[in-house]
Amino acid sequence: MLFIIAHDWEEGCECRKPKPGLFFQAQRELNLDLTRTSFVGDDERDGEAAAAAGCPFISIGGDVSLLDAIRELLGPRQVREES
Repeated sequence: MLFIIAHDWEEGCECRKPKPGLFFQAQRELNLDLTRTSFVGDDERDGEAAAAAGCPFISIGGDVSLLDAIRELLGPRQVREES
């Protein structure tokens, strides 16, 4: 499911990060437990929004790749890299 924000930055809506409104919309529509729903992002605002919503946050970029984040999410399960 895709959640899109139709507001401009200047409108000050609750759904634009770092505000957590979009997280709460997803929580309602998908019946999520945000404390058990990890959010992966590459921006400081992503982490701020996740914290405001009570979500665990995994930051990617720099030394942490998306594959690293997936491995962290899956825990002891194996993640195969495509050759």
